[in-house]
Amino acid sequence: MMSRFRPVLCLALVWCSASVEAASQCTAAFTYPVQSHAAPGRLTMSGESRITSATVDTNYPFLGKTIQPNANCNNGGYWNGGTWIANCNVSGALANPLKDVAFISDPDEFPADPGDFPTYNGQSNLACTSAFTPAPGNYKNASWNNGNCLATLQSGQTYRFDTLSLSDGAVLNLNGATVYAKARTGVLRGYSDGIKGSGNLHVDQLTVSGNGKLSGANVTVYDRLALSTSSIGNVTASFQPHYLDRASLSGQSQMPMAAGDWAIRDLTVEDNSDMTLQGHSSLSVYGLKMKDQGRITAAGSRGDLTLKLHQTLEVSDNGVINGYLQA
Repeated sequence: MMSRFRPVLCLALVWCSASVEAASQCTAAFTYPVQSHAAPGRLTMSGESRITSATVDTNYPFLGKTIQPNANCNNGGYWNGGTWIANCNVSGALANPLKDVAFISDPDEFPADPGDFPTYNGQSNLACTSAFTPAPGNYKNASWNNGNCLATLQSGQTYRFDTLSLSDGAVLNLNGATVYAKARTGVLRGYSDGIKGSGNLHVDQLTVSGNGKLSGANVTVYDRLALSTSSIGNVTASFQPHYLDRASLSGQSQMPMAAGDWAIRDLTVEDNSDMTLQGHSSLSVYGLKMKDQGRITAAGSRGDLTLKLHQTLEVSDNGVINGYLQA
């Protein structure tokens, strides 16, 4: 059986048990009276125990039985090789094959990774040692670490990279283009503007560290995000709602997040970093760690943000959540 920390439901149980008139409230609080996700999905009951529900189908397909009228296990029997065979006249069988039984899905189950990053193959490497405008297309590796590099893309065009990495002052101006990078994308040790300009940046994994900068773009991260910048204001791009397997903010990093429904399985916010959600937003988190004045906050009223905690929460050293927490 699945175990989950639900303080609201526990309170509802105590209140309902105190009053027969509150049966409908109990039914609303506990929609699914029993369900097993364990292998092989076993339910053990004794006597004539039953499970009923007023809101969910009451046909629970575990064991069906047939008992002869007035039969009991004390009306005689016989020995067979040291085993007592009682005259119970009781037989049973599976009501339905368990493999064909569809379990009721848990409405609070953590969202699944959609795995929707597009597939493509890069054709050639792309170097950058000076100012230039590359042609749109599919590229393999673009690792730029020259301070004279200034790549300005063509507006409205699409560029795809197997790997995209900027460091030591190299600059990428999206200029209204759309960029995909399926391997780790890093903006590291930037001494200039890093990635800038309007446009759309889609990355499977993104790391911004040191004095790296990311501004102007709409950024969608599909798997992992690590922000560890050395200065407040280095990251001002707008992150778009999507599933993330892991995200970490440290070193005074800031993450502006567009309004919508977010799901981050493993989230760490620390070192005076700030995750700010715009508009009416929800943030589902499986495991959350906050410490050293890390903050998750709504840009406007705290009522604009609902943080849904699915498993664990660790808060220390003045971590702050400015919104409504559901656990």
